[in-house]
Amino acid sequence: MTDWIDTARVIDVSHWQLPDDLDWKAAAAAGCVGAIIKYTQGTGGSDTAARDHAWNAYSAGVPLLGGYHFGDGSDPEAQAAHFLAAMRDDYGPNLSGRIVMLDAEQNKPQMTVAQAEVFVSAIHEDLGRWPLLYMGHFGPTGNGAGLPSAILSNCVLMIPAYGNHANNLGQYLPKGFRMPKDGADRGEPGMGVARLWQFSDGTINGGPFPGLGKVDQSRLIGFASVDEAVAALTA
Repeated sequence: MTDWIDTARVIDVSHWQLPDDLDWKAAAAAGCVGAIIKYTQGTGGSDTAARDHAWNAYSAGVPLLGGYHFGDGSDPEAQAAHFLAAMRDDYGPNLSGRIVMLDAEQNKPQMTVAQAEVFVSAIHEDLGRWPLLYMGHFGPTGNGAGLPSAILSNCVLMIPAYGNHANNLGQYLPKGFRMPKDGADRGEPGMGVARLWQFSDGTINGGPFPGLGKVDQSRLIGFASVDEAVAALTA
């Protein structure tokens, strides 16, 4: 069985959760250690609730904070620029210490693995680090096309796998990723590691989270402490 910090949870939210309905102080007291907030989609879409979610989570003392971009089939370099501009508008020019993540899943128009590679490479070129990657077992297209990808395997993975998979999570990972060996494991050429497991949407494999209700919930994988996780996921 993989080691978890059993009480720690990372939550992702968007405009589908109204900021005034969320009590981040209650969530932090219940074990919420991270908030990954939707900021952008495609080349022009912006999430109207992002700034309020970020400020409220920060004010409540949530230590692991950042944003994600929902990818589509439009120009991936323009998407990356749009995302980073939105993040910097909120957090300032220096994004060190903040999570940046690409959400690559089935969507219309569809983001391909090749486009996701361009997106994460543009983030790496700008920030000097690879973003996190939210991607399921069969990749963004849902059929495994383009996997494994040596470029995407540079990213730390958040794997969506709702259900009680604590003893067999490795079988749900996409090609090119594996479970980590320890807290310092950053993967190897052509083989990335999963560090976050999105195990519940607040209904499947668990109920609503205190203070936040029905939200996506993730476990940190293989870290000995929250401080270790914060350092690894934002550097």
